[in-house]
Amino acid sequence: MRQLENAIISAVNTEKSNVIEPESLPAYIDLDKISQIDDMNDLQTICSKMGERFSLVNWEQTALKAALAASNNYIPLAADLLKISKSTMYRKLKLFNINLDA
Repeated sequence: MRQLENAIISAVNTEKSNVIEPESLPAYIDLDKISQIDDMNDLQTICSKMGERFSLVNWEQTALKAALAASNNYIPLAADLLKISKSTMYRKLKLFNINLDA
């Protein structure tokens, strides 16, 4: 899972546009395997093995932190990168206790 998190952060930091395309991801991410998950039982098995790390909350926190890193903690730019308003960005930072000083 750490590898996937690093891949997402890398894609956010290196992508020139506001959209991460499959081509933006590192070569070690096997998109063919991901796209072959067509059985709900397979997806549930994967999610249960990944546990908490696969939660939407963790994805959201990772995206917030990656956008902050890419914008050098400049909230208006980080919000733009995530396609959310500044007020939503501030609310999410407060919700997840993400401190910009650290």
